[in-house]
Amino acid sequence: MKHGSRITLAGLVFVALTMGFDLSTSASPAGADNVGQCVGPFWGYLTQSVCVHVVTGAKNYGNHTEWVASVEVDEFYPYTLLEAWGSNFYFQGYGTARIWSVNRWEPSGSGVCGAYVVIGSNNVREIACISIKV
Repeated sequence: MKHGSRITLAGLVFVALTMGFDLSTSASPAGADNVGQCVGPFWGYLTQSVCVHVVTGAKNYGNHTEWVASVEVDEFYPYTLLEAWGSNFYFQGYGTARIWSVNRWEPSGSGVCGAYVVIGSNNVREIACISIKV
């Protein structure tokens, strides 16, 4: 191998590592999927009460996990407590829509869920989940 070829190969590996590429053979190519699930309907409306939207990425078939980049929880009723959770995270906040960065590997067979709680109204709670399948 010529000296220039070694530098080029080393340069490509350096660029791949600094840009965050996964060089392992066990993970599939990263490609974001946006999956979601809703439950409801609202009282008298033809829409959903709470929805969870999850942006996923690579699947690691070696350890049966999937990358979860972010989770969004949306609901109609104003000023409620919103929650999002999975096997490796839990978030909460107030509003009608919240987005949280997760950036974690979640195991196959687990769920990523979102919920809302109407505070002071008998603490009504609705939950929506998606399943991680690898």
